[in-house]
Amino acid sequence: MNNNASHRIQHRLAVVDSEVPNFQGIKNGIYISDINGKIGHVFYFDQGSFKVKSEQKESTGSTGSVNCFSLKNIIIDEQRGIFIGSKPISNSPGSIVIGDESGEVLIVGSDNILLGRNIGANMTEGNDVISLGANTLRESSAIGNSISIGAGSMGKCGKTEMNIGIGKDTLSKINDAYNIAIGIEAGKEMTGPLINHNICIGRGAMKEAQASAINIISLGTHSCESMQGNNFQSIYFGDKAAQFLNSKVISAGNIGLGSQVLSEAHDVSDSICMGTLTGKNISGVRLVVLGNNAGVDCSGSLTEEILIGHKAGNQRIYTESKNVFLGSMAGFSGAGVEGIGIGVLAGSQSVGDFNISLGSQAGQHIRGDQGLFIGNNAGQSSSGSFNLCLGGKAGQGLIGSYNLWLGSNEKMGDILDQTVLLGHDAFGKGRKGVIIGHSAGSSSVGFINGDVLIGHSAGMGQHYSDNCLTGKGMVLIGDSAGKGDKENPNDLNSSDLVCIGDSAGSSSEQQYHRAVMIGNHAGSFGGFVEDSVLVGHSVGIGMTGSSNICVGAKSGTNLKGNRNILIGTNSGDRTEKGELNDTLVIGNEKPVLLGDLQKGNLVIGAPSILPRWTEGENTLGFVSTLRPREMKGVDGLMYVSDGELEFLGKSGVSCLSFPQKFVHRGNVNGISFKIDIGKDGISLLNVKIIPRNKINYLLSAEIVMSVLDGVISIGPVNSDKWKISVVNDMISFKSDTIVEGILYLEIIGEQIVQKL
Repeated sequence: MNNNASHRIQHRLAVVDSEVPNFQGIKNGIYISDINGKIGHVFYFDQGSFKVKSEQKESTGSTGSVNCFSLKNIIIDEQRGIFIGSKPISNSPGSIVIGDESGEVLIVGSDNILLGRNIGANMTEGNDVISLGANTLRESSAIGNSISIGAGSMGKCGKTEMNIGIGKDTLSKINDAYNIAIGIEAGKEMTGPLINHNICIGRGAMKEAQASAINIISLGTHSCESMQGNNFQSIYFGDKAAQFLNSKVISAGNIGLGSQVLSEAHDVSDSICMGTLTGKNISGVRLVVLGNNAGVDCSGSLTEEILIGHKAGNQRIYTESKNVFLGSMAGFSGAGVEGIGIGVLAGSQSVGDFNISLGSQAGQHIRGDQGLFIGNNAGQSSSGSFNLCLGGKAGQGLIGSYNLWLGSNEKMGDILDQTVLLGHDAFGKGRKGVIIGHSAGSSSVGFINGDVLIGHSAGMGQHYSDNCLTGKGMVLIGDSAGKGDKENPNDLNSSDLVCIGDSAGSSSEQQYHRAVMIGNHAGSFGGFVEDSVLVGHSVGIGMTGSSNICVGAKSGTNLKGNRNILIGTNSGDRTEKGELNDTLVIGNEKPVLLGDLQKGNLVIGAPSILPRWTEGENTLGFVSTLRPREMKGVDGLMYVSDGELEFLGKSGVSCLSFPQKFVHRGNVNGISFKIDIGKDGISLLNVKIIPRNKINYLLSAEIVMSVLDGVISIGPVNSDKWKISVVNDMISFKSDTIVEGILYLEIIGEQIVQKL
């Protein structure tokens, strides 16, 4: 410390017993000088009062006015405390009371600090009280362990303890304990049967709360102002947070953050709300509401709702709904229970229960229950229940229920019911249809009722039913299967059509009815086809006709005709040939079996389809061939040789005209045959064995054979060289000698012989 500073300090305080200039008539005072050592203030006693005078001087050094104040009744007493300006209290050890009429009626108390006018004017009991400010604790009767700072703080509280009020009129009527109020009018006029363990910080926080309030933390201007009802264990942060909260039943366990969060709400419990105006006028339990204006002005009681995003869940009608809405304006207005909407405007204005909408505007404006909509605008403006729509704009404008729609689609206004629709730009309308594949059903007209379209462009450009209730019976499976004319679909008129395979049944001129086309390109490029079956790769290409059956690759190519059966690769190829009708063709390239279906004739081994082979009916024909020399892999062969029907077996060659005649060449000694015992009848059998070298060794017999009621009768046999045996329904004629020659059998009478 330098000398100049020490000099100044030494001359700033002085006690003198004589008058001082400019303070005439004042003796024995304490004078305080200014920095220059000139007297500026004097403290003195006058007629029992402590007084102060000060001299104000202008910069010119002229004498200014003299100010004066005085304090009455200054008492410092070890038993009663320190009292300045108030009447002394008989017993208040450790107390400091400064202020006019402060603590004057205190009867019992200790360790109090009261600084200000009219503090505790009616307080008869007080302990460990700190009160600063005019009119604090003014109407309070008994106070303990409390702090009130600010004019009017705790001014009308009656009996209370363990409270802290800092700010003008804080906790003005508090009658409970363990509360903290900081801010002008914080906790002002707050009353209720139970108000304890609360913290309110901010101007007007919990002001005029008429409620039971326990363990409430209220931070923000006017937060929890005018709160009513029963409110417990909650935190509210923000300007006007929980303002006018009315809990007719209970509000507990809440966290509210944001300006006006939960303002005007009622009966909200176990909830988290964050954002400006979030949860305004809301009611519910176990809620998560995050975002500016989220959950505002909802109708009904919310239960276990999650609303996240700007205006999420606003103005919605709730009935214990348990919804989840995430995204700006997700779930905005509408009604329904246990729904999920994620994305901007997802589920917005939706009405229905158990719906899930994922994607921007997904499920917006829906009307229905238990739908799943995933993708941008998926299910937007749809109507119906139990729908599944996945993909951008999938199911947009859908009308109907029980539909599966997978794939993005630009088209709107589809009437679908119980339909499966999968694929980008897959399209259709109707009931109970299956539409699967990129562009499947696109560019088509009519209603797809019960039809099945599976594959890229399957059923594209097709004309379906004009009736919304009846179907065309279309089953189109494969890339471009059943594809019609996308430019002029109304020109087509197909029905009861099954097409399976790449481009099967694809034709811009098709008029297909009651047809089955299976195989890649089967039935493609055709015209009028009905009552036909086409099976095989490229079968029936360019076909026109009815009642045809074509099986085999490229069979029936360019066929023009009716009632044909073509089986085999390239069978019935009619390229640049005439019409074919009533024909059976079996074989690859050329016929193995050729039939006239109109006359009932059949030829084995025909060289070609034409010319027709017979004028008869119901005949079996054989094309003449060389007699086989041997058999491989079979036990017998039947063929025509030299105009005769022959049978080659292990025992030799037989000439057949059975059942009337039977001739067998080779080593023979007899014959066996089976009788039809279920059929009554009688026949005469002429049996002969003619030896090749022993002309005289002829065995001949005539046998009468009958069947009556399952009993076989034989006789007579006019030769003793035959041995006849009957076992069940088998009859054998045997000789003792095997000879090389011919066995001849002729049957005359009724047909009772089943098998030789």
